[in-house]
Amino acid sequence: MFQCKQLFVQKYTHESVFHLSIDSNSASKPHKKGNETHLAVVILISALVSTVFVLGVVAAYKYWQKKKREQDQARFLKLFEDGDDIEDELGLGTVL
Repeated sequence: MFQCKQLFVQKYTHESVFHLSIDSNSASKPHKKGNETHLAVVILISALVSTVFVLGVVAAYKYWQKKKREQDQARFLKLFEDGDDIEDELGLGTVL
């Protein structure tokens, strides 16, 4: 009797595992498709965000270069303006 129960339990357990594995395999196939789609969307969004970020950094760098160039030009022009004032104060403008 004990051996019969053990055989029944083993057979039942084996069938349950078999049915569970069939169910899990059939259920995972559509689920994998959903995961693949989800992964593709995440990759696409990450690529877009990275592209926008890189473009923003490039634009900020170019803006910084433009401002720096304008400041350098203004400083250069100011050197000559200040030089003229000193010559006028010393009266050297008429000598040259």
